Parts: sequence; structure tokens; C-alpha cells
Amino acid sequence: MPVITQPLRRERDLRVRNHAGALYGFYLDALLGLVPIRTHGAAKSVSRQYEGLLVEWFRSAARLLRLSLFTGTSQALATTVLAGYALIDHFAH
Repeated sequence: MPVITQPLRRERDLRVRNHAGALYGFYLDALLGLVPIRTHGAAKSVSRQYEGLLVEWFRSAARLLRLSLFTGTSQALATTVLAGYALIDHFAH
């Protein structure tokens, strides 16, 4: 199961990393330009832009988490079912 979902996992992980990089870059730019931002009263617009990036990062991280949970749960369920079948078959003979 993990081998099957690996391309999806890679894509979603890369998306989370890209959003995190954008957040870090935006935060650094905001810190470097803090005085001009405050001087021109652009704090609200910068805050809205940062919030938009943060929401996209959160959504992509949630998608990655859902896929990981689905993969792990289905793998555990399949393993449990196969182990139960093996035990039942062993005791039947």
C-alpha cells in the first residue's frame, strides 16, 4: 500500500514544503521591512497576505496527513485481516 500511494505522498509533501518555504520567506521579508510597513500603515494587508499563505500551508498539510492516516490505517487493517485468516486457517487444519 505505501508503494502504491508514494507518488501522491511525494507530491503532497513537496506542496507542504513549498508552502512552508514561502511562509518563511514572507516572514523574513516582513521582518526586514518592518519599519516601512509600519510607516505606510500596511500592517493589515501584510497580515492578510500572510494569513492566506498560512491557510494554504495548513490545507496542504491536512491533505498530506489525511493521506498518511488512510495509508497507515488501510495497511494495518489489511495486515490484521490476513493474520486473522492465517490463524483461522492454521487452527482449522
